[in-house]
Amino acid sequence: MFGRKSSKTRRQWKDAPDPGTESIAPARHPDAEAASSVVRRVFVEVGGEDVADFDVDVSATTGPLTVRLGAVWHGTVAPTAGLGAGSGVDTALNSWNAGHTVPRAYARLDDSDQIRVCADSVMTCGAGVTVQQLDEWMRRALAGLSALREYLGQRWPGAATDAVAAPVGQVADGDITALVVAGNPYGLLGGKTPAVLLPRIGVEVVGRTEVKESGVSGRRGNGYLRFADGPDVALHDGTLSVSSGIALGTPGSLDPDTVDWLHALCGRVNALPGSVVAVFDGANLTCAVHRPVGSGLSDAQLTDAVTRDRVAVRETVLMLLSEIREDSAGTDGVEDGSADA
Repeated sequence: MFGRKSSKTRRQWKDAPDPGTESIAPARHPDAEAASSVVRRVFVEVGGEDVADFDVDVSATTGPLTVRLGAVWHGTVAPTAGLGAGSGVDTALNSWNAGHTVPRAYARLDDSDQIRVCADSVMTCGAGVTVQQLDEWMRRALAGLSALREYLGQRWPGAATDAVAAPVGQVADGDITALVVAGNPYGLLGGKTPAVLLPRIGVEVVGRTEVKESGVSGRRGNGYLRFADGPDVALHDGTLSVSSGIALGTPGSLDPDTVDWLHALCGRVNALPGSVVAVFDGANLTCAVHRPVGSGLSDAQLTDAVTRDRVAVRETVLMLLSEIREDSAGTDGVEDGSADA
């Protein structure tokens, strides 16, 4: 599944719910290394160590609890590949990010001044996280890396390879579902996590001020919520997306150099810590956070996720808008339209 050798290890919690139906809250301030050890255990159990053509690392930080999967592609791209309107690395990765919810891809220069493609998937869990939710997030991230591997191979066939050693940390052993006890330092949550549906978002998170519009397929309650102010919320096949954007023109109205600059600007945002991804489609600049919710979310998790993600998206849009206006001052460059941040 992940462009790797099949794993013979069976998940201990496969097809089993998190223990019990009674709510179990973790410690208010989880321990970062303890939480990381659990994330690494899930990573090992699903075969993440065997991902092809990427060096992958997983970890957790606290304040709030945030889990991250980071990857570096083994391929290297010469700096000259970043030159030329419409053909640069930022443009190629912008296309990837525009068409996929995971992982977020960006580029950086290594110590040899070669361009390295990096990718990450970040999930903030301010109200704790269940083992099932970690498992779902991890599997989606690894499946996304498999698709990104194919994309990069087609974009830069025959790229020189240079592996980067991923750091190794403590891995939790035993049955990690046994760690789901009240006040545990791992950030692990227990109890029911109901399906995420639009009515839950509308009523429990933002009240009844939204305009609700139905989705196309109706599958898994697909649809979206639009608001008079602030980022919108969409639910599509088990992914909860919060997004907002800026209209910068019409398709074809901006010169190639400006488009390249906007792709590079998005690339800089995507290299920042966090889960917000920025893309430019030739007319609109969009910022979004995509979160897997196929395993459900408790009421507290849903409130925390949507509230936190809307703030993060809004702040990123405003930051980009400020930079665009500053760059355009006194020039005939980009004229921003209305922002729905």
